[in-house]
Amino acid sequence: MNYKRLGKSNRRVSEIGFGGWAIGGDQFEAAYGPSNDETSLLAIQRALELGITFFDTADLFGRGHSEALIGRVLSEWPDRDRITVATKGGVNFYRGAEAPEVDLTPYGIANAVEQSRIRLRLDCIDLYMLMNPPLDLLLQNGRVWETLAALRRAGKIASYGVSLTDADDGVRILKEGILVDALEVTYNMFFQSAAIELLPLAKKKRVAIIAREPLANGFLAKAANKRTYGPTDHRSWALAEYLEELGSMFEKLHFLETPERSTAQAALRFVLDHPAVTVAIPGIRTAEQAEENCAASSLPPLSECELKQINDVFFPEVIP
Repeated sequence: MNYKRLGKSNRRVSEIGFGGWAIGGDQFEAAYGPSNDETSLLAIQRALELGITFFDTADLFGRGHSEALIGRVLSEWPDRDRITVATKGGVNFYRGAEAPEVDLTPYGIANAVEQSRIRLRLDCIDLYMLMNPPLDLLLQNGRVWETLAALRRAGKIASYGVSLTDADDGVRILKEGILVDALEVTYNMFFQSAAIELLPLAKKKRVAIIAREPLANGFLAKAANKRTYGPTDHRSWALAEYLEELGSMFEKLHFLETPERSTAQAALRFVLDHPAVTVAIPGIRTAEQAEENCAASSLPPLSECELKQINDVFFPEVIP
């Protein structure tokens, strides 16, 4: 396993992290369908054994269930000081509302941090991120940043950042001069827009980049790439035409699979090969997935020829 410095901090983290959405289960909001706690606990344990030191979760994942499972295993891990835990909040489900609502008030953020600390069994959360917040609210409401800074001074969190779906939002945050320690953003072979401006800018400013959805919600992994999903799998919400298109794109990437490397591992290498990426966080449900994902770290970078072939798949030349 390779390790990289997390932004400006002194922390070093595994370049393959543990994405904790799926292990939260589907009791509340849809995720990746049902999960099995014993399987999840074994997956966390195996990830640690293989050298993963970065765990990413959120209070919304199973409404705390993912955090609780990760906290349970990490509390018993002998080398706990080497582990970095990132969690996310700002989407309030604590008031019992049927549908979670954005809550970036000082009380809402502080309460979410406290509840996450309890579930994760941490005195201090290593990295706390706001989860998909409305950008205008972030840029116009200075109290959000004041609250996070106060929580850091109080020793409740060590660093903070934002988790985003739109790379342009990250660019705006950095250009506005907001002093975040990390940005978590969608980046994979299917969705490469972050590489245009955000990733170079983040590298220049020494802001850690956490690549979320490096396997494109499983569409870049053979076992998960299919056309139909269960009702509590969020991928079932996608239009059939969209699923068909992603499946067709995946089939064009068979050239990446070799006896030594799966297509999913090649997809992870594509993300890790970008010099601005600190850590990629594929979702891990089983010990076997932990093993396959971790092995990508020791593989050589993709070749120039392979990168050209990937480019030809996603950005074919227009011939007049």
